[in-house]
Amino acid sequence: MSDAQLNLGSSDTPARVTAHIKNVLRHERQPSARELVAELDRAIGIVARWDLESVLVSLLSDKGLTHAERAYLRSLFEGDDLVPALRGEIVPNQEAISTIDTLLQASGRYRNSTDFRGRASARPR
Repeated sequence: MSDAQLNLGSSDTPARVTAHIKNVLRHERQPSARELVAELDRAIGIVARWDLESVLVSLLSDKGLTHAERAYLRSLFEGDDLVPALRGEIVPNQEAISTIDTLLQASGRYRNSTDFRGRASARPR
């Protein structure tokens, strides 16, 4: 198999990862580690994961970035989510979590409604 078939990346992969992260910052976005890894996978390929940590380290000392941008990158690098994201560990589907949250909120609203209180106070005959 050739390198192209294996998609082993290239010498410009770190530069592409750096450019992508700077573009994210330029658009004032701060995705989670998992979201950033997924984005890099789509834009560059899974090979971007190999360089992400070293790129983050180099960007932490980049004086062209604002203090807030470097703080965000530091939180990514030092956080608990980066390593599992790089490993591709499965996490709950965000849509499923959002759906569960919505159901719990609706349940709380119903419990405090007059309809629920009326039904709860009615005694079976």
